Amino acid sequence: MRLFDLHCDTPHKIYTNNFHLDTSPKDVSLEKLSQYDDYAQIMAVWSDCRIADESAFFAFHKIVDYLNFEVERLDGDFAYVRNGTSFNREKRKKILLSVEDARLLGGRLDRLKVLHARGVRFLIPVWGGSSIIGGAHDTNEGLTDFGKQVINECFRLGIITDISHASEKTAEEILDAAKSQGKTVMASHSNAYSVCPHSRNLRDGQFEMIKKLGGVVGISLCNLHLNGKESASVDDVVKHIEHYMSLGGEDTVALGCDFDGTDFLPHGLKNVSEMTNLAERLAKLNYSESQTDKIFYQNAYNFINKNLH
Repeated sequence: MRLFDLHCDTPHKIYTNNFHLDTSPKDVSLEKLSQYDDYAQIMAVWSDCRIADESAFFAFHKIVDYLNFEVERLDGDFAYVRNGTSFNREKRKKILLSVEDARLLGGRLDRLKVLHARGVRFLIPVWGGSSIIGGAHDTNEGLTDFGKQVINECFRLGIITDISHASEKTAEEILDAAKSQGKTVMASHSNAYSVCPHSRNLRDGQFEMIKKLGGVVGISLCNLHLNGKESASVDDVVKHIEHYMSLGGEDTVALGCDFDGTDFLPHGLKNVSEMTNLAERLAKLNYSESQTDKIFYQNAYNFINKNLH
């Protein structure tokens, strides 16, 4: 079985708790990956909302340094991937880096080059509220002038923009900019608003635009985004998959589990080792092995292979 997960918050979790990447008691660890023949993970470094923008930039470096130490300590188990070529060459478990909430740039566009040099290939511009970048899902605001510059610089550098957490207006502006410049975007961990009307979820039109731009959308396992409650099931996850599939998303739907980023996960999907339960449920619903593999791996792989240079 293969798994390519578009979003987890493991770097922040292991850094703040002094956990190890192989033995962490949380959602993602080497010990929990034994059943996967091929595993790739986009690991996001979250700009902690409890600290100032400038502090978040320096915390990013500390978190990445800690993750680097863990990868080096586990020599032979994990490898960083920065483009499609290195992804295809690498046989170990693969880590790709993202930043969640670009307010850590602190108004300095040149810091994007620093992030890129450290291996960041994905950027979630906003997380919550209003920032120097723009409005998140819980606002009605769009991108600031600086935020627009950030998106354009991401396009230039080859950092893929991720609209998860964006307000409707921010998402619309990013999608319009991508369309006008012939670029793609993703939504790493965003469920369907039509199934669960939470502000974090994607409207159908947003999903369809991402599909037209050749992007991918990852299904989140956060219960509140699945059904609006603190308790959810595997079938709640399936509802979002099937809605996206009904929109013609067979080549677009992926997984963005949000492991180590939420305290509320569905029964039977409490950590990365239990994702086989979702695959088994899809099989019982007559999803073919090929369809399930697309959701679990191939769609994300195709996206990376085509767009990450």
